[in-house]
Amino acid sequence: MSPLSDLLTDLALDEERAAAATHDGPAELRTVLADARRAGRRRLAATVTASAAAVALAVTAATVLPEPVDRAPAQRDQATAAPAPVEPAPGPVTTGTGARGLVAPLPSPPRVAWTVPTAGLLPGADPLMPPRLGIRASLEPHGGRLAAAAGGHWLIELTDARGSSVVGIGVAAGTFGWARAVDAVTGGPPGPCAGVDRTGSLVCVGTGAEGGPAVQLVDPQDGRVVREVPVALDAWSVAVSGEVAVAHGAGADGDPAWAAVSTRTGATLWAGDDPEPPTGASREPFATYVRDGAVVLTSAGRERVLDLRTGEPVTPGVPVEPAPAVLSPAPRDVAVAWQLRDGAGVTVVSDAAGGAPLWEVTARPLGVLPGSVLTEDAGATTVRDAATGAVRWSTERAWPVAFDGTRLVLAHRGPDPDLEVAGLSAVDLRSGATAWTLPVAARTVLAVGDGLLLEQDGALTALVP
Repeated sequence: MSPLSDLLTDLALDEERAAAATHDGPAELRTVLADARRAGRRRLAATVTASAAAVALAVTAATVLPEPVDRAPAQRDQATAAPAPVEPAPGPVTTGTGARGLVAPLPSPPRVAWTVPTAGLLPGADPLMPPRLGIRASLEPHGGRLAAAAGGHWLIELTDARGSSVVGIGVAAGTFGWARAVDAVTGGPPGPCAGVDRTGSLVCVGTGAEGGPAVQLVDPQDGRVVREVPVALDAWSVAVSGEVAVAHGAGADGDPAWAAVSTRTGATLWAGDDPEPPTGASREPFATYVRDGAVVLTSAGRERVLDLRTGEPVTPGVPVEPAPAVLSPAPRDVAVAWQLRDGAGVTVVSDAAGGAPLWEVTARPLGVLPGSVLTEDAGATTVRDAATGAVRWSTERAWPVAFDGTRLVLAHRGPDPDLEVAGLSAVDLRSGATAWTLPVAARTVLAVGDGLLLEQDGALTALVP
């Protein structure tokens, strides 16, 4: 059995232990979010802090939470020491599994671990104009939002009137750990981050210690740059899968260029450029993301799909998935392609081994899970049998945000246009039976590590099993 199959097996085996915990997640969450909404934006910081304390007292009867700590300690100085040299190690380059949205088993509604004001997570932020989750075109599968977990921290990007910063948040209590400012101007010291590599380091781009552009590996514990890999281009975007990081930006002549490096050895794996971009095409934005074994580079009005291992263009007809919301790490029997035909989007499903077409439907693909393909049909999330395309179940005004190995976690849209998420539910992938529902009031919900992160007006709430 592969390590990836073992992962899902372990999740299923942990389900009984997760089910044994008793808590009143829906009541806790309703209380916190109702208080935050009533308080309004101008009184949010004080109200959310008080609400979080009340939640902690209520939850203590069922589960032990860490001692409360200062929500906004003094910001740590960003380390400027040169990264320690690491000798290249032999061995083949490995790429990631492509797992997205996989969380711990959720047989019952998740509980509130903490709720904190975003102003307390970004030093110097104005509580009257609190930071929001930042959005970048190159970050998937979270709608352009950075959401990664490593080293006991959740790593997100927050944006306020001063700009954007990548922030490390302690998972246990939602405490501020560190912040790394993101300079949107090319050549600025720090640049955007994409996610974590196989070792758990946050992968970013920026200006290296010697003044040139570099892929930077950041310690999730304290935000220090622990290693740099120079690249021969002004990197404005980056993507990572396993130990392969792909930097994407402008070459010496200003035309789009890219380079893939090993975060383990520091070796350049492959590189390329676009010597003849379309006349009049904008050089921005530079977007870079991985889709199931391929890297997609968007710049100068073109979208290039390259093999992640070799950098060679993907052969026409090889399926590349369009950012599924959830994607199982288990070996898949089918491959999914997204095609445009006569102005309509078509999901094409083929046998993963032989490439033989199995079925297609006029709908947008949302994800691939064990034995199942998820599609969006006229605004409804539909789960289809992977082999035949037969509809198992469908639900309207809801979209997938996570998968726990058995159940699909859905976010449900509400009537308030400012609050995109009005509720969460967990539905058995095969039968469509609803395991639980949880009313919420949030702008966004993201799968981070083993839990879920809600963004409200100026506050973040962590939901855990």
